[in-house]
Amino acid sequence: MWNNTAVDNKQPHKKKAAEQKEEYEKDIAAYRAKGKPDAAKKGVVKAEKSKKKGR
Repeated sequence: MWNNTAVDNKQPHKKKAAEQKEEYEKDIAAYRAKGKPDAAKKGVVKAEKSKKKGR
């Protein structure tokens, strides 16, 4: 069914998926940094770098 969907109809879904992925990466970085005071900053940087690679 997804393959038969027009590109215009896919855009809202792809946008929402990208937003959710970004939020997920931030949550994972925060979770991994929990209990590590300096790692919190590093985790956020890693999440941002991985986001840029996907483009």
